[in-house]
Amino acid sequence: MKKRLLALILIFTIGSTLFALDLVVRKTDGTSVRIPISDIVSMTYEDGIAVGEKSASAKTYSVGDPGPAGGFILYDKGVFSDGWRYIEMAPASAEGKDKPWYVASNDIFNLGTKEELGSSISNTKAIVEKYRSNGMMGTPDKWAASYCDNLTYGGYDDWAMPCREELALMYTDFHRNGKGGFANYYYWASSEYDGYNVWYLNLETGTQYVIARDYEINVRPVRYF
Repeated sequence: MKKRLLALILIFTIGSTLFALDLVVRKTDGTSVRIPISDIVSMTYEDGIAVGEKSASAKTYSVGDPGPAGGFILYDKGVFSDGWRYIEMAPASAEGKDKPWYVASNDIFNLGTKEELGSSISNTKAIVEKYRSNGMMGTPDKWAASYCDNLTYGGYDDWAMPCREELALMYTDFHRNGKGGFANYYYWASSEYDGYNVWYLNLETGTQYVIARDYEINVRPVRYF
């Protein structure tokens, strides 16, 4: 379906320079994408949508720095590729509390989700699509993956459910050092173990285990940029 660009809006801040501005692309489905002007080196149009090309000289971050959405930089892979360089972890105020991974305990399946860094978006999409195909999206914020997928925070709506390796970084680089605002509780990964159990992290001990999908525990969203 051909998409059309509804609006390109420059958000001005009093006293700011051009490179402090954001370019907001609002699409026909009501969603928007916010791109810092300093990250754009050129603009092209693809099927009616303006597409920004990231600049190699865009602002750089270190792990632990505040991120563009108000979270924290969880990971830096060193180069911009496949649409991202950094993983930003949401702050505690955007955390999902006591949400099941999947609620139909007798529904055995394996979506082929992955564990390695960079797999959160594909994992989340696969889980959400499973809910959608089963007609279970009436209250999407009730489930861990759909909570992340529907989250809008800090002006961004591209959040996902963290994979197993990203979850581990939340403990080693943050909670273990008293950072990130985590509870000493259990947190979901989007990574499956088998047709019924999935990975989770015990933030009190830093140990990862597997558990049945219908337990209700916490989830901390991430985004790539």
